[in-house]
Amino acid sequence: MVLIHVLGPCWFLLSVLMATALMVPAVGVDSLLCYYCPLQHKDKSCPNITSQCLPDQRCSISWGFYGSIHIVSAQRCVNKQLCGSKEKVSYRGVKYDVRHKCCCRDTCNTAPKGGSDSLPPGLF
Repeated sequence: MVLIHVLGPCWFLLSVLMATALMVPAVGVDSLLCYYCPLQHKDKSCPNITSQCLPDQRCSISWGFYGSIHIVSAQRCVNKQLCGSKEKVSYRGVKYDVRHKCCCRDTCNTAPKGGSDSLPPGLF
């Protein structure tokens, strides 16, 4: 009670600023806006959907291979530790080697034109 009296009108301003800070979401200025398309067959088209990444994520284009054949693709936010890596992912009961290529600008993960012929060098 004594603190409120000492602060006077500043108390109200301080309480408004603190309440505003609590309501601001954790996703902030450092977050990327990326295209989102779930893992699906590479020839299937995606709607123009964007998603906000968490601060430790990057925009990614991911390619899934069955052996040496490119079958599935995805666009999304991924943890930065996945960038440049590959992992085994199950899609419709089949396991694919999925490789991730990341970028660090808003909506930089546009799908390459031309399907599997446009894979980045060294990805295959």
